[in-house]
Amino acid sequence: MESSHGLLLVALTATFAIIHFVQAQEEGFISLDSGLSPIEQSPYTEPATGLQYSSDSNFIQTGKISRIQRSLEGRHLKPQTTVRYFPDGIRNFNAIYGNYDGLNIYPRFDLYIGPNFWVTIDTEKRVRREIFHIPRSNILDLCLVKTDGSTPFISAIEMRPVPNNTYITTSGSLKLFSRFYLSNSENVLRYEEDVYDRMWNYYNQSDWKQISTSLTENTGSNRFRLPQDALKTAVTPANTSAPLIIIDVPESANDKVYIDLHFAEVQVLQANETREFDISLNGVSINDSYRPLYLQSETIHNPSPVLCENQMCIVTLTKSSKSTHPPLLNAIEGFAVADFPKADTEDNDVVAINNIKAAYGLSRISWQGDPCVPRKFSWDGLNCSDTDPNLSSSGLTGTVDGGIQFLTHLEKLDLSNNSLTGIIPEFLANMKSLLIIKKNTTTHVEAVTPRANFTPRSISETSIKTKNRRFSHAEVMEMTNNFERALGEGGFGVVYHGYLNGSQEVAVKVLSESSSQGYKHFKAEVELLLRVHHINLVNLVGYCDERDHLALIYEYMSNGDLVEHIYYDISKLFLFH
Repeated sequence: MESSHGLLLVALTATFAIIHFVQAQEEGFISLDSGLSPIEQSPYTEPATGLQYSSDSNFIQTGKISRIQRSLEGRHLKPQTTVRYFPDGIRNFNAIYGNYDGLNIYPRFDLYIGPNFWVTIDTEKRVRREIFHIPRSNILDLCLVKTDGSTPFISAIEMRPVPNNTYITTSGSLKLFSRFYLSNSENVLRYEEDVYDRMWNYYNQSDWKQISTSLTENTGSNRFRLPQDALKTAVTPANTSAPLIIIDVPESANDKVYIDLHFAEVQVLQANETREFDISLNGVSINDSYRPLYLQSETIHNPSPVLCENQMCIVTLTKSSKSTHPPLLNAIEGFAVADFPKADTEDNDVVAINNIKAAYGLSRISWQGDPCVPRKFSWDGLNCSDTDPNLSSSGLTGTVDGGIQFLTHLEKLDLSNNSLTGIIPEFLANMKSLLIIKKNTTTHVEAVTPRANFTPRSISETSIKTKNRRFSHAEVMEMTNNFERALGEGGFGVVYHGYLNGSQEVAVKVLSESSSQGYKHFKAEVELLLRVHHINLVNLVGYCDERDHLALIYEYMSNGDLVEHIYYDISKLFLFH
């Protein structure tokens, strides 16, 4: 393989189900057999191609497995005989139907790459889809979306890296609609004949003449590296004075099209002989006076995409006045531009929420792939204006997972009605976008985190970023009447009753020198509670941060002990971009 692998070839061949990845002999090959039974060997080597396939079980969490009818298995490669199908949900992750369900109804469904619609799959008409696509991130999601009463399914997904300088477009990804080598042979070419595992079908016309060579073509200088059997044969018009005309038909009249023409001279021309011709697409010149090189592969294509009138792309090779031989052509590929304007959700956010999902062992049918796109198929319980996944009543246990801190735009923390325990993590104070934590009356997560031994810090050394609601030690003494009435004591220190401005009742929590709560964590709690507000969360009125004197001033809760009211359920989670 080439050293540069920027483009990604995605070939969907058998039954539709999910994304599959495996390492084959060629570096970077990913080949997954969807629906491979757990009792069958994985990975295995496919006899016809020599490619190594693995089960897709590590890449999909939903779906059921089945096989095509036994009477049809002999017609297909091994990966195409098993299927994974998705009867549940509308969003799931090539495609040979094979009447695997006994209903004899060909499914129809949509296929997305990340957030962008790629194609509608009609398994009665076509079973293979291929695209050259440059992923925008290290994560690539393929999504099968149910569009009617039929069930999406998949047999295999094959991903092949190709060099950056091959199928180049400035207009988007490239959807294959035709690939032929021009020959009267009846062999379909793919790996190992094709090092990139492209599939080449044969094509010939009665008004063409085939010419060939038994010698090996030089493909080293051509980045496309066509199979030798595709280059050793070529066609010319049977009438040597006539042009060579090929009509290629894209799937839609609105498709913007690239046509790739592959040439190699297969005949030895004498000194007084010439093969020279003009190349045009729909009457527009692509290359004039072109002369193919002997036993050397070259590729020519239109420099910018075109709309083909009446959905017919007419390639014309016309013999020039200098030429003694008619034009020739070895192989042709047709591509339609796939414009994918929608961006994926930011990688860091996707990784973070998937880590949280894994940490709590969550398994939901819709919680696969990109959380927010396609927008109409976003994860259940997720508000994707800022991405707000609702994990309320999800049966969560244990402590608050540290992955939350990587949701850098999180605004709403909603984990209510779960069984989370432990302390409120310090990292919540550093999440500046976090605005709301909700309270749960049954789950207790401590607002104060006992940590390292308390070391007093001078206000000149470090101070809390939030400057409003800050009181001096003298004001604290005044509001508590010199700490006259104690309400209770905890790991932080003693809590005193007091009055603010002589009328508003407050509870003042004073950090003692013996407290295990250090200044760093005192500061974190202040910054968090001054920013986060909720009707069920006791309000932090202010704080004192004056040299060795640290205190938190809360609103006074007359119906219960203060400690009970500074516990709040962090069981309600998120908002992130």
